[in-house]
Amino acid sequence: MANTCAFCGKKLSLFDVQKVDGSDAGLCMRCADIQFELKMAMQNEDREKLERHVQQLENIAGSNPESSPHLNALLQSVEEWRRGPIGPEVLDRLLLTTGSLFEGWRITEYLGVVTGETVLGTGMFSSWEASFADMAGGTSTAFSDKLTRAKDLALNGLKKQCIQRGGNAALGVGFDYITFTNNMIGVVANGTAVKVEKVE
Repeated sequence: MANTCAFCGKKLSLFDVQKVDGSDAGLCMRCADIQFELKMAMQNEDREKLERHVQQLENIAGSNPESSPHLNALLQSVEEWRRGPIGPEVLDRLLLTTGSLFEGWRITEYLGVVTGETVLGTGMFSSWEASFADMAGGTSTAFSDKLTRAKDLALNGLKKQCIQRGGNAALGVGFDYITFTNNMIGVVANGTAVKVEKVE
């Protein structure tokens, strides 16, 4: 990993361990936070937050003419996202697999790693219901429902990023679950965006 931030050019410290998606380029914590918040705004279709974070990145690009192509690529993906919403019918056509190939399809191009993230609060009621279920030896539907919703949101974010890169399929799809303080659950969906074509 490089010893300077790929976005702002600041020298990276030991605590700056974030990376640009799909590469070994490093980011300082500030730029990594902006990247994360920008992707969340795109996923949640929050245009107000999106524009605020885009402005931050454009200011960084303006003050650091030698910033790497990674910053320009991120801004380009925002521009593509702005051109129009990706409807559910497009998302549903995307092929997904946890494996490395699709039976009857040929991979024609690899487009890099794609991710989708979401963070949801479990809420006081969910925590109380889960504690009661634990004492009673049952299962907590409140928590499982929250996890299912978080997983679906993260997967939709992955699908949108895949389509924005020009892909029609994603390989090696998997999920990481993260717990934060204050009853927050984070889910990250990961995969590799590809273009595939039907084998005749």
